Amino acid sequence: MSNIDKQALRNIAAAAESAPLWHAVGVFGEVVDPANPEWKPVHDFCKTFTAERVLELLDELEKMQAQSSKWCEAFHKAVSVGARYEERIAELERNEIREEGNQFLVVRHPGKLPVVKHCAGELEGFLRQLLEHDPMATIDIVTHRYYGVGGQWVQDADEYLQMMAAAAGKGEAS
Repeated sequence: MSNIDKQALRNIAAAAESAPLWHAVGVFGEVVDPANPEWKPVHDFCKTFTAERVLELLDELEKMQAQSSKWCEAFHKAVSVGARYEERIAELERNEIREEGNQFLVVRHPGKLPVVKHCAGELEGFLRQLLEHDPMATIDIVTHRYYGVGGQWVQDADEYLQMMAAAAGKGEAS
């Protein structure tokens, strides 16, 4: 509807509302006879497409355009926020220190001070060896992670070994 002067159409429709009823006129100026089946579709259209209907359509169009601009604004805002999040994620991934080499073990015995040990070789094998040597020990795996702000992640060694055993079982089933 961009080629239509909506305000002019509104003015014409408003003026037509107060005008007396009119009859449909054919191409050559003849009055359309509603009894003539040839003119019935034209007559029905003219009865339906009233000035009041034109004003209703224009009001609805304005309402939809306003709603459309709100949705467009919300979309652009969401795209902007999404872009900022993507930039932040990329920054965090660039600054990330990988877990490997950042792990140490805290070995705890009942009634004794905890001991810090660093993994020698593969973590899973090292944990099994420690637990075989001292089954009463509780071992926590501490992993340093830095994502802009320093932090630690602690995992129980027994849970880790169960998780690794489950993963190995899935690998064999594949």
